[in-house]
Amino acid sequence: MLTSGEKTLLRIQGISFFASSLAGIFVQFYVFAHLNFTGLVLYNFVLFVFLLILYIASGYLLKHFTTKDLIMTSLILTTASYVILLIFKENALNYIVFLGMLSGASTGLFWSGYNLSQYILTHAHSRDHFFGRFQVVMNGSSAIAPLLGGLIVTFFGYYVLFGIVACFNLYLSFIAKNLPEHSEIEFSMNHLVTHVRSKKWKDVLVQNVIIGLYDGGFSVLSGIIFFLVLQDPSVVGFFRSLIFLISALTGMLAGKLIARVPHISILVGIVATISIVVFALYQSPLGIAIFGLLSGISFPILNVQLSSIVLNTSDENSESWKTKYHLFIERDIALGVARIASMFILLILFTHFEKSAVATGWILVISILPLALGLLLNKKTLSLSE
Repeated sequence: MLTSGEKTLLRIQGISFFASSLAGIFVQFYVFAHLNFTGLVLYNFVLFVFLLILYIASGYLLKHFTTKDLIMTSLILTTASYVILLIFKENALNYIVFLGMLSGASTGLFWSGYNLSQYILTHAHSRDHFFGRFQVVMNGSSAIAPLLGGLIVTFFGYYVLFGIVACFNLYLSFIAKNLPEHSEIEFSMNHLVTHVRSKKWKDVLVQNVIIGLYDGGFSVLSGIIFFLVLQDPSVVGFFRSLIFLISALTGMLAGKLIARVPHISILVGIVATISIVVFALYQSPLGIAIFGLLSGISFPILNVQLSSIVLNTSDENSESWKTKYHLFIERDIALGVARIASMFILLILFTHFEKSAVATGWILVISILPLALGLLLNKKTLSLSE
């Protein structure tokens, strides 16, 4: 059974994911339609840079402000970014770097506040169950959102969608007042330099580097390939909703499957890698459908294990949560630097080479990463059970 605190976290996250899924991919489409691949990659590069900056800054911010303050501020900044797009329309894209800064700052603040709350309010013995439910809530709340977003864009246009999402995030900033508060973190950059890293924690950092190298570029490129192949925003929304629905169903079973199926990390890592190879080589509606099915039954299980292992390994450090916040920042640095590196490499490649070939080649190269992650997670799961 989940505690009331865990249920509150899931409720807030469900609403947040619905709002972001309603317009997130269509913001990417909008930027791509006006600025092409290079402009889109620049936007995401700046976003990831400022996301990492705010992650690191959160160690100092949480000395004086609460997790609730960070989450509420992030929602207000997100509202502002959509209002800017709504008011200035395509002219806002003349300031694409500023928009990337704003989006990165809001994302960094949100996850800094949420991740700490998640660690404090969840328990080691039930985290696979919690993160299984998290996958259900995340993907379930996101299942209908892309379809609705696509229909809104098709019949009413991008700006109506941006206005709706701005109102949604403003409303969420008021709901967030009910969140629990945590603050008075004891953090300095010296903690990152001097703390002793266990073998298990080093494995966690490597896992997050792999995730960052994978999702940094793939999240951008896959969305644009969806757009180029399917064309119609409502059709894109339908396919995205279907993938989220499959992922939600997998999330419902993830906790039990992890407990009962030996070496499941390796199995789903293989399936996830196959899904990406199919997506890269068969850029067609059928290829997207196969990718959606295979990724929907594999990635949620990898995500549940990764999330649980990060927090459970943090538990092995006997310090209080106030004095070991540097662990969360170090993990976010590993993730963030890998994302920034992937976007920087893509930015250079798109500047000098044919863009569609770069996109396909990049996806093929990173297709091996989910399998590598599965192998590492399998090793980590075995060591935790010893």
